[in-house]
Amino acid sequence: MKIIASLAATLVLAGTMSHAVTVNPVAYDTQGVGFGAYYQDDTYSGSRSGVGQQSYASGLGQLTDGFIATENYTAYENVATPGGPYVAWGSLIDVIVGFDFDGLFDFTSATFYFDDMDGAFGVTQPTEVMINGISSLIPENSGTTPFSFTLNLQGLAATDRLEATIKAGGQWTFLSEVDFNGSLATVPLPGGIGLMAGALALSLAMKRRRRV
Repeated sequence: MKIIASLAATLVLAGTMSHAVTVNPVAYDTQGVGFGAYYQDDTYSGSRSGVGQQSYASGLGQLTDGFIATENYTAYENVATPGGPYVAWGSLIDVIVGFDFDGLFDFTSATFYFDDMDGAFGVTQPTEVMINGISSLIPENSGTTPFSFTLNLQGLAATDRLEATIKAGGQWTFLSEVDFNGSLATVPLPGGIGLMAGALALSLAMKRRRRV
């Protein structure tokens, strides 16, 4: 009886249990990055192409390394020391970054960590973020400090790729990290297994009633 109860419970719950956790991409791609040696994705593991503004494909780097910048980019990178935690795009209306994952996920949110210097050195916060058709305007950041913005992705169809479009607010868009939350996509039970689970549960309930 205990085995039947356990099997029934397992079959009924299969495909319905999910918990939102941090979901890490296996690769991301983008283009129009940096200016010469500056503002590039210095630890990117994939391929690079281009001179000046570079394109990246099939790798991971600073946008998903877990380091969130807490100061403006000038605290990390200057003329004498190129390199730092930020990746930057200049003179682009739309910054596009595609993130690939190793399976289908039900995503709940994505959080972006931007720099904002209110236009100093051309660095301004972006105005809007869109992922796979879900978009939101970014509230104005008070002050000239780095800030985060979270886009709610609940209701998005399960997917293994998220394409983020960031609307630039000025000459330069600086981004240090992107986090994703979600869970493995639930797999619907085949019809036969679902009927079996229901029959087992009903049989168990009837046997309990007879004992009473």
